[in-house]
Amino acid sequence: MIKRIRAHDLHPHAVRSLRIGSPVLALALSSLVLALPAQAAPASHRVSDLLAPGFCARAPSTSASSRLAANHSPTEHAATANAVSGDAYLVKDINLSGDSYAYEITPVGDIAFFAAIGPGGNELWKTDGTEVGTVRVKNIRTGTKSSSPSYLTAVGKSLFFTAFDNNKDRELWVSDGTSAGTRRVKNISPSSSSSPYDLVNVNGTLFFGAYGPGGAELWKSDGTELGTVRVKDLLPGPDGSRPSDFIAAGGLAFFSAQNKSFEYRLWRSDGTAAGTYPLSGQDAYAGADHLMAVGDRAYFTAANDTGGCSLETSYFRSDGTNQGTFAVADELIEDSPTASFKNRFYYAEGSSLRKADRSETSGVLVKAFGIPVSTDGCNIVGITQVGSRLFVMVDICAYGAGEYVQTDRQLWKSDGTKTGTKMVLSWGRAVMGDPLMTDVGGVLFFSSMDIDGCSDVWRSDGTATGTMPVTDIGCSYPYDLTEFNSSLLFNHDDGVHGRELWSVAP
Repeated sequence: MIKRIRAHDLHPHAVRSLRIGSPVLALALSSLVLALPAQAAPASHRVSDLLAPGFCARAPSTSASSRLAANHSPTEHAATANAVSGDAYLVKDINLSGDSYAYEITPVGDIAFFAAIGPGGNELWKTDGTEVGTVRVKNIRTGTKSSSPSYLTAVGKSLFFTAFDNNKDRELWVSDGTSAGTRRVKNISPSSSSSPYDLVNVNGTLFFGAYGPGGAELWKSDGTELGTVRVKDLLPGPDGSRPSDFIAAGGLAFFSAQNKSFEYRLWRSDGTAAGTYPLSGQDAYAGADHLMAVGDRAYFTAANDTGGCSLETSYFRSDGTNQGTFAVADELIEDSPTASFKNRFYYAEGSSLRKADRSETSGVLVKAFGIPVSTDGCNIVGITQVGSRLFVMVDICAYGAGEYVQTDRQLWKSDGTKTGTKMVLSWGRAVMGDPLMTDVGGVLFFSSMDIDGCSDVWRSDGTATGTMPVTDIGCSYPYDLTEFNSSLLFNHDDGVHGRELWSVAP
């Protein structure tokens, strides 16, 4: 999907958006080290999945490659036996008494920051990929309480994030990777938490939403107290405009914010009050959501609310001008996977891959993925660019006993044309879910289940023989797949050490 989802600001509005049975909900209900901020974030504020569902309670008994090969013909998977078990290694067992979770892994130069539960609670950590180089940066909230870092965002050589301090206020912080260089940027709301959220880097300037005088509004920061200011009071009053879903495109910050009618619309900002205003090209539509940068354009969704009870949701694109903001595709399925590829916008419409560009007013079909006769449906669950190719993950489903049951998972590759879209591999039933597709030096890494019901990290070079599981470290779903120094960092539970930080080379 378009955005990296964030963690740990479990505001009341955000909790409403959690899926029943989701990992974050499990974390919240377990009462782990978190305290609620004093004010609620916007309803569109999203919270990340930190833990894995309990797909499989047992430890793996056979290698990932042998489990896969045992369930497919020798011809179909001739090279899967070459998958090497043990390529992944535990970077560090941070929490010897339980799970560290190691979430929001964010590379900044030669180190990767992340938040983790260790001695002293949930605090900011960093790693260079080695055990000795994996250390806590600072115990921000001293004692047994946790600062619970969130919204980790790289800007130049610095990391911005939000955290609770010893006064129980969640504010904006910055770090250079040292304890002395990890400090609160500004106390935006002296009387309570400003609870900054949806941090984004726009050409070296941090944009974000925060609660201050006048409610939740648009702020920016250069990392200094004097340089951290409200850009504009978009909606005067006690509640504010509640801006959210920030992205950077074409040197501008694009975001969704409320107008005087409390309807969300697309806004743009160049960091000045005069250059911050709503875009009118979607006036007949309600909402602005799922923002994504494609080249120097912003894409987003909005719903036509002029047709009575039936809402028609469309994709829009914007170049930051009123005349350059208009619909480019409609009849989409909400929360469908999307991707930027060759400066064009690609999206899933059920089982079809479509694309739009600046000159088109409707989506163009790239490929409708075929459905075997023995099944009833399929759905695209992931799209991402890796090097010069677009990879598409498709789940095949059959309907029975009142529900859809997944029967097959397929990986496809595409050059953006119908004839250039070809299947890479099909490997049998896998539990449905976001495959977390990630580019690591031109190699695709993703999460998937084998037919045994155990999860692995997989890799693919775009060939059937080069698509295989590369880990065999337990049945708990891997999360936070992140490229770092030509390797992959992720968190996983091997059934022995708890959920900790792992790495694997391409």
